[in-house]
Amino acid sequence: MIQLLPVTEPSTLERLNRIYSTQAKFAYVCVEKKEIKASCLYNIKGDCGEIVNVSSVEQDIFDGLVRAVFANMLELGIDKAVFDRKIDHEMLVRLGFVQDDGFCVNSLTKIIHKCKNCAGC
Repeated sequence: MIQLLPVTEPSTLERLNRIYSTQAKFAYVCVEKKEIKASCLYNIKGDCGEIVNVSSVEQDIFDGLVRAVFANMLELGIDKAVFDRKIDHEMLVRLGFVQDDGFCVNSLTKIIHKCKNCAGC
């Protein structure tokens, strides 16, 4: 069974930042059998979230991690986000997070309530 969990241990966040050469303040991880399989690292800058790395190439895990981060941002009152340009743009478009050549999400609320992977959404 996999779980999507927020990173609460500073040492885990430091390790992920070293691995992916980032300086993220927050992260969610995909854990299977107590082992981290993938991660999504992000920052909060004012009223905008900044996703700096998504380590998964598996569409479902990528989607789940980003949506977990978006849900957390919404709980903090943040409804906008931007993806780092190093993140797989094709995947972002395929999942409906961004349009065309953009990397910005102007409404996390709309994304959370619309899922490309769900039938009938």
